[in-house]
Amino acid sequence: MKRLLGAAILSALATTGCLTGGLMEEVHAPSRHVRTIVSVIRAAVDGDRVILQLGAQWPDRAYAEIIEAEIPLDDLEWATKNAVEGRPQVPGLIFARPTKRAVSRSSPGPLKGTPIEVEPFDLKGREHLATVGDGLAPGIHVLSLDNFPEPGRRPHTVAAVLDLREGREPTGIVIADLPDARTHRQFLVLLLPVTVAIDAVTFPIQMVLGVLIGGC
Repeated sequence: MKRLLGAAILSALATTGCLTGGLMEEVHAPSRHVRTIVSVIRAAVDGDRVILQLGAQWPDRAYAEIIEAEIPLDDLEWATKNAVEGRPQVPGLIFARPTKRAVSRSSPGPLKGTPIEVEPFDLKGREHLATVGDGLAPGIHVLSLDNFPEPGRRPHTVAAVLDLREGREPTGIVIADLPDARTHRQFLVLLLPVTVAIDAVTFPIQMVLGVLIGGC
C-alpha cells in the first residue's frame, strides 16, 4: 500500500516536470501548418448529409491533396459548436469548421450518393456574401465561393452549402476552415511513461532550476 501511494505521489509530481509538461503542450498545441481550401471539386447528397470533395493545400507543399468533408443538414448543433470566430456576421450563414471525424482523404473519383452541381460564385467583397442565395431555386445547393476575402491572406476558395428546401428555414453553412490535421501528435502520448520516469528522477534538480531561473 505504501509503495502504491509513493508511486502515485511520484507520478503526480512527475507530471508537472519539464519533459512531461513540454510533451503535453506539444500534443495540445495548435497546428503550425493549416490546410487551406483551394477548390471545390465535387458534391453529393447522401441521406441527410452533403459530401464535399475539396482540394486542400499545405503551405509547405507544391501540390494539393483531395479530401472529403461530410456536412450534416438535419442537425446543425455541430456547426454552432464548431463556428469559426472572427468571420463576418451574415444573416442565414454559419461559418463553421467540419469536425475532425467528418474529414478524410479521398480518391479523385465520384462520391457516394446523388451528385449535385457545384455552382461557382465570384465574391466581390464581404458584403457580397449576403447575396449568395439570391435567385436560387428551392433545394440543396453547393457553391464554390471564389476570391473569399480575409485580412492578411490572399483571396482563396471556400465551400458553401445552402439548404433552401421548401418547408425549411433557409440555412447556409460556409466551410472556410478545416480542422487541424495533427493526429500524428496524439502518438506522443505513448512517450508519457518515459518522460514521467525521467522527470521523477530529475525532479529535485528541476525544482532547484525552477527557483534559480524561474522555469524549465
